[in-house]
Amino acid sequence: MRSLGKPVPLAVRWVCCGAVLFCANAFLLDGAGAQLITTPQSTPSLRPSVGNIGVAAPSAIVDLGTNFLQKLGNEATVQWNGPPRSNNPAGGGADLGMPAAASDPRYRAWFEGYGLTSRMDAEADYAGDRRKTWGGVAGIGTTVMPGMSAGLSLDQSRTKVNVTSLGQSATIDLTQIGGNVAVESGAWTLALAGVGGFGNVDTSRPDPLGPSLASYDATIWGTLAELSYLISSGNWRVVPKAGADWAYVHADAFTETGGTAPVSAQDQTTRRARIFAGLEVGHSWFGDRSIFDLAAYGRLVQIVAQDISAVQFSAAGFTPVAVQGVAESRTGLDAGAAASLQLSQALRLYAVYDGRFLSNFQSHGGTVGLELRW
Repeated sequence: MRSLGKPVPLAVRWVCCGAVLFCANAFLLDGAGAQLITTPQSTPSLRPSVGNIGVAAPSAIVDLGTNFLQKLGNEATVQWNGPPRSNNPAGGGADLGMPAAASDPRYRAWFEGYGLTSRMDAEADYAGDRRKTWGGVAGIGTTVMPGMSAGLSLDQSRTKVNVTSLGQSATIDLTQIGGNVAVESGAWTLALAGVGGFGNVDTSRPDPLGPSLASYDATIWGTLAELSYLISSGNWRVVPKAGADWAYVHADAFTETGGTAPVSAQDQTTRRARIFAGLEVGHSWFGDRSIFDLAAYGRLVQIVAQDISAVQFSAAGFTPVAVQGVAESRTGLDAGAAASLQLSQALRLYAVYDGRFLSNFQSHGGTVGLELRW
């Protein structure tokens, strides 16, 4: 065969092959180098789920403060002699108005036991929780002057919080001290209440090497104002009411112990203001020496201001993560019923049911108590 052209010298062939190999090698090395520079090895991030129980406990404390404030509002406006003056016959507080006779008692003490069960639904990075509370209340009240009363209460409770799907849990031991004042003018009654409390939170998270544990303190403050108007006919009564409450909770920072990667958390604050309006309907039956009363109530509740801080959780070797605090939905309904039996001038028994219903939260509570008068 004949060549189509002059043969390429061997030296030129070697030079061309060398150039091609050099360029290919340079491209691969540059590509590898660029990959190492642009995608360095990253530090693993904490999952938001590690902070679930850390944000659940402050939410539970807000709910406990709300329940105690409602009790104080009820206690401020209950009446001993005859049907309750405005609110349901939940016990506690002090009478409005001076006793009819000098021999009538004007002081009283009350003792209650109660239980609460509630559910917070999942939202965003939060898996949802279940809560159970057992507690007791003791208090004393007096008539200060005609049309004005005051009372003082002590609430001690223990709450179990479980983030069931994650196996996380918390125990909250909370002490609350509350006071109330009621002022009556004709059919109108204004009740004011305040709460201050402190407690300890113990949390637990599961870990392959054993649970990660933490213990820290928390405080709560709250206020309530409620205005009611009595409309009565015979032994029936209808009582429109409107009011507002405010709560503030501060949970301290903490660091876990145990487990493979103990977590540290910043402190958290929760501020919430609500308004509400509703109606109570009640009826009393009078015996020779006893009074039996039944009442039911319902009210719409609207959160008008809510500031719940996010909490940053960190652990050695991990990138920190911020977890938003748990918030209730802004609109809800409260409803309940109460029964009261006055056995004598010195003794009354009562039982109360209270429910709270929101789109992401439900709570059911029961209270039994007795009231002594002297």
